[in-house]
Amino acid sequence: MTPLSDRSAQAGRARLIIRILVTTVTGGVTYLVSAVVRQPPAQSLMLAVFVGGVVLVVQLLAEFDGRVVAMERGQERLIAEVRDLLADKFSAVGEATELFGRVEVSALREDVIRLARSSLRIGQPAPPLLVELARAQIDRVTHLLDQVGSGSVATYDGEDRDWLLALAFHVKSTLDAISRGSAGPDGRFVDEGLWRTELGQRYLELQVRALGDGVRIRRVFILERPELADDPLFRDIYEEQEDLGIEVQAVDLPRIRIAGINFVSDFVLFDDVVSYELAISVPKARPATPMYVGTSLFLDPVRIGERRQRFDALWQQSSKLPRHPQIDSTRSATALAQPQERLTPPPP
Repeated sequence: MTPLSDRSAQAGRARLIIRILVTTVTGGVTYLVSAVVRQPPAQSLMLAVFVGGVVLVVQLLAEFDGRVVAMERGQERLIAEVRDLLADKFSAVGEATELFGRVEVSALREDVIRLARSSLRIGQPAPPLLVELARAQIDRVTHLLDQVGSGSVATYDGEDRDWLLALAFHVKSTLDAISRGSAGPDGRFVDEGLWRTELGQRYLELQVRALGDGVRIRRVFILERPELADDPLFRDIYEEQEDLGIEVQAVDLPRIRIAGINFVSDFVLFDDVVSYELAISVPKARPATPMYVGTSLFLDPVRIGERRQRFDALWQQSSKLPRHPQIDSTRSATALAQPQERLTPPPP
């Protein structure tokens, strides 16, 4: 027997003893009073039994009424608890139903389901460090989806390669880009650390893949000085992209300033729906090595329209450079290799 049931049994026995004592004392007092008033013994006994019985019944009714009141109060508490529980459950079910309904009509339905299933595969025994890594990646994706869902702009601190490669991989119709080229302390061309990097080569390979799918790709190089057009490094980058099938043109800053264009920044327009832009900072200690301090995806139609007008104006001011015989004769076979053989697309 549990301590609670034992205490309950002891309390029941105590109440029974009290009822017997009260009934006995009441009956005895009634008998004595009857005897004092000289009632026959039989009548005194009957009266004592009757009064004792009435007192016993009254005690039982009082106890029964107390139990009924306690039971009603308990039922009210239970009903309130059940009501609150059902309200919580129905609220959760309603939220889950609403969420499921929104997933069903979402353009990312399969991706959301796959993300949820993959997240549930991380069990409790997983190392805390891996759990935090997974949570950080989910937070990053959630942040991007919130920003893209707002339809204005998505930002990332520093250089984000995943956005650039994913956009180049999935572009459908047009890719128009502005790329600046500045002069280093020695006066030579500085490509801002892209085209000769692993990221730049993967980016080019994905553009060649897009060209094969019918995407039109145009790039305007904005040169800080006119003489940079003959720089061997720039010509190698320029003519390599031209050989790959990209429509490439170049223009120098003095020329576009004469045309009334005073501000130029790097951007890439994908399908006229996304403008990929990088914020660049030039360290004083290493002015020839620009640093990417932020990446933005602009989705606002007004911003996209402004970028479209800016690109079209720069395309009109720029021109196709004549082939450089010396560069043609010295370019390595690697630069002319078939890009389809080197293509390593990003994961879906």
